[in-house]
Amino acid sequence: TANKRARTNGSSSSISSGNEKKKKRPKWDVKGRLQDLESFTENLQSEVVNANSEVMKLRLELQQKEQVVTTIEEKKQVLQQDLSVYQKQIEKANESKRELMEMIETMKMNHQMKLNELNMKMTEMETEKQQIEIKYKILVENHQQLEYTKQQLDLDLTKKNNQLETGKIENKRLLDLSENQQNKIQQLETTIVDLTDQVDELETQVRNDEALRRKLHNTIQELKGNIRVFCRVRPLLPGVGNSSKNELEEEMIYHFPKSLSGCGLHIIPSESMVEQLGSGSSGRKRGNSSLIKNYEFKFDRVF
Repeated sequence: TANKRARTNGSSSSISSGNEKKKKRPKWDVKGRLQDLESFTENLQSEVVNANSEVMKLRLELQQKEQVVTTIEEKKQVLQQDLSVYQKQIEKANESKRELMEMIETMKMNHQMKLNELNMKMTEMETEKQQIEIKYKILVENHQQLEYTKQQLDLDLTKKNNQLETGKIENKRLLDLSENQQNKIQQLETTIVDLTDQVDELETQVRNDEALRRKLHNTIQELKGNIRVFCRVRPLLPGVGNSSKNELEEEMIYHFPKSLSGCGLHIIPSESMVEQLGSGSSGRKRGNSSLIKNYEFKFDRVF
């Protein structure tokens, strides 16, 4: 503001001095006076423009200064906050220092107590050491005796090792033999498995064939008719009927053929019976010609 006032005072003084230097025009010289006024207004306008530019510069500088002040204030607040944080940290550090000092004191006391205990243990260990040395001497003597027994045991061990080697050789031979036997057993097992598979296949085939046979038999029976006929053949008992007829029936041959269609009954006379019946002039008697025939009957079952 002081610079601005100085500048305005300097400009006004320069204008007044310029006007004083110029001679006053007479009143009738209106045109000259107008020219002077125009030049004076132009000078004033240029001065105003310069003053405005200087004002703008000063405002910019003021804004920059205000920004600097605000940044400085912010930094001050941040520094104050950091200072408070550091003070709290220092207080915590002092508290931890006190705690550590107390812990060190307690550790010193504990260390001293442990040191005393260790000294007592050292004395006890010294006495134990003396006892151990005495025991060591006894153990050395026992060791010498054990060395002598060890030598004898080594001799026995060599003998046992030799026997063991012979036993290993024999065991190896037996293992080879057992491996051969095992291989043979495995081969036999494989053949048994193959045979059992074949038997199973054959059994399944037999079952299938049996089922087919039964199915075909049932169809044949249905085609023939569902009535079943059974026949039982029994020779005549002795003393029943004529003796000649019994003798003839004893010489007859009964044959029971079996087929898919069913069971049959063939009555065939023997050769002696044929010769007896064929001794006549015609070669065959007319009354006994039916006995020479081959009778064929078919039944569902003959027993």
